[in-house]
Amino acid sequence: MLKNFRLVTAICFLLSLLLGLCPGMYVSGGNLEDLVDEVDLVAEPDTRKAVDSLYHLGILIDEIEDNWHYRPGDPLRRSDLIAILIRSMGPDYEAIAEEEKGDTVFADVSSDHWASGYVNLAWQLELTLGYEYIGVRLFRPERAVSYCELFTFMVRLTGHATRVTDQPWPWGYLQVAEELELTTGIELTDESTYFPATRGDVAKVTQRAVYHTIHPEHNQSIAEARFAW
Repeated sequence: MLKNFRLVTAICFLLSLLLGLCPGMYVSGGNLEDLVDEVDLVAEPDTRKAVDSLYHLGILIDEIEDNWHYRPGDPLRRSDLIAILIRSMGPDYEAIAEEEKGDTVFADVSSDHWASGYVNLAWQLELTLGYEYIGVRLFRPERAVSYCELFTFMVRLTGHATRVTDQPWPWGYLQVAEELELTTGIELTDESTYFPATRGDVAKVTQRAVYHTIHPEHNQSIAEARFAW
């Protein structure tokens, strides 16, 4: 009986801590040690570290909900990933993206789409080329980003796209991603390469990419440079 009482007391205490997290705590530089997944309660350690790092770098913002759920097992939209890519490049690029809001080259990204500025800048920087369908260029902003798309974006972000060999997409990009150790811990088959990437894997791959990317105006990685900004 005493053992059950202690267990119930402990559970109530933990619930009180979680319920005490108010929206006012949702600010840059906050503590994510209590970040939880709405299903598993405790996120996988490597995912937790990646999310915490990217949050403190100001890269993951909108992707963390007010109730502190990141949902690492869920997919991520292509539009959300493009925003993450641009934020990864630093506040100057975020400001440019804000100025670039408006018409895009993609038929499915309207001028008033929330990500139009990010998409426009990513297009200019050749981070994304989109898809062509019957002569129409599409970005597919609401579609879940696949693993092959994720690694393509990240190789371009790191500036190593010139190392991609002349072979059918996405195998050249995947080869470079492996060489950069971006794929560590992610087991992919020819089939699963085209599956939607989980938000947890997106966080881990992004964290690795920002430490591989040398900022053009600083002799250090983007991640290291952001701490100085």
